[in-house]
Amino acid sequence: LFRSGNSAYAQAISATQLSFSGYGGAIAIAAANATDEINISGVTFTGNKVYKDLYNSSTSTMGYHVVGGSGGAIYSSKGKLNITDSTLTLNEAGTGGAIYAGSNTTAVIDNSSLTYNKSGVGNTTYVQGNSGGGGAIYNIGNLTIKNGSHIDNNEAVKSQGGGIFNALATSVLTINNSTVSNNQAVDGSGIYLNKGTLNVTNGSHIDNNIGYSATGSGGTNNAKGGGIYNQAGSFTIDGNSVLSGNQAYYGGGIYTES
Repeated sequence: LFRSGNSAYAQAISATQLSFSGYGGAIAIAAANATDEINISGVTFTGNKVYKDLYNSSTSTMGYHVVGGSGGAIYSSKGKLNITDSTLTLNEAGTGGAIYAGSNTTAVIDNSSLTYNKSGVGNTTYVQGNSGGGGAIYNIGNLTIKNGSHIDNNEAVKSQGGGIFNALATSVLTINNSTVSNNQAVDGSGIYLNKGTLNVTNGSHIDNNIGYSATGSGGTNNAKGGGIYNQAGSFTIDGNSVLSGNQAYYGGGIYTES
């Protein structure tokens, strides 16, 4: 990672099986200003994990590590985050298996793949709410996914947003000419729109995402919103985009809370 003025760059490298306690298994970004820019191009992030420390009562010490925290590969609290021509795969965290985009982050994912990432790792029961969501991405800021990007085969373990969790009323998520497919969660297997705005545009596909039972793997009993679960947000899907092959017990394509 190198810096020029108010911008930092990472190009043509790999970050593999790194781990960190709390935030960002490979990279944690705490920009000073919302205009500071991080540019990541041609980078592969594989098998990174973020941990949380638990108190070990048997030894009266901290340091018992379990997968937790936020952003298995990348955590950004503020600034502009641009990810281009990159791959994020097999990363794990408590929230945001690959990426956690904070409330003061404007993120763009361009021609990149996020596959086989997991959030909610270690959940043994269904976790409702914000904890454990976003198998690939947990978004609190403004996020655009574009230009043939793929959010595929990710999982929010016994939680929400197998592909993406969009959190706040001010959060804006745009899927432009990209694919969200084959992701798994209890609710919102493709996308969980907790609040905020979702725009699906320009021939994007929300395909073959599968909700599974809150009481165990297998089956779709109680699962809601195979493609999209809308808790309290608003969404637009243009006529050139496709929702198909998604499965859940309630609302295989889209489930909206009344």
